[in-house]
Amino acid sequence: DRIKEITSTAIGEFQLETDFQAITARWSGVKIPILKTQSKVEDSLLLGDLDSLFQEIADTQLTLKGMLLFPYAQGVRDSILQFSNQLEQYAKILDSWSVFQSNWVILSPFFAQEETKKILPHQTSKFSMVKRRWISLVRHTLEDTSLVHVCAFPSLQEMLSENNKIMEVLLQSSMKFIDAKREIMPRLYFMSD
Repeated sequence: DRIKEITSTAIGEFQLETDFQAITARWSGVKIPILKTQSKVEDSLLLGDLDSLFQEIADTQLTLKGMLLFPYAQGVRDSILQFSNQLEQYAKILDSWSVFQSNWVILSPFFAQEETKKILPHQTSKFSMVKRRWISLVRHTLEDTSLVHVCAFPSLQEMLSENNKIMEVLLQSSMKFIDAKREIMPRLYFMSD
């Protein structure tokens, strides 16, 4: 009876470990969806639809939580928890990146104009700092678009969060500038933001 119990436990641990290794191996090959853009400029990298990637993360986390319920999970428990936390971090990074991207698409052309650089020099310098960080991330991403590689960028979540805060401030100050122009020239009210 004791031999059956030991054999059963060993088989269960082996199967669970094999399943976990298959999950981590699959995630090492997952690529982030990147849109093919017309321009080949360094700062034109845009993420594609992330819904399926977010769904895969959620599904995998459910699978990992289910693995923890097995009595044989003790040997790989820490690895499962660590990988689950890593997937959660990936989701946060992708979410922050999406927010950044939506603001980038609006503000990048605005701050690329020479007139904007002259009229809003303080905001332009803040935007330049964000742009430098962004270009370093784009270069890193273009080396290898695997999710694991991209998210290994040093302090990525913090950088994206800080960039998002700066972009939000820049967006608000740009809207104030545009509203001031609209006060002077009322026909500009017919233009969208």
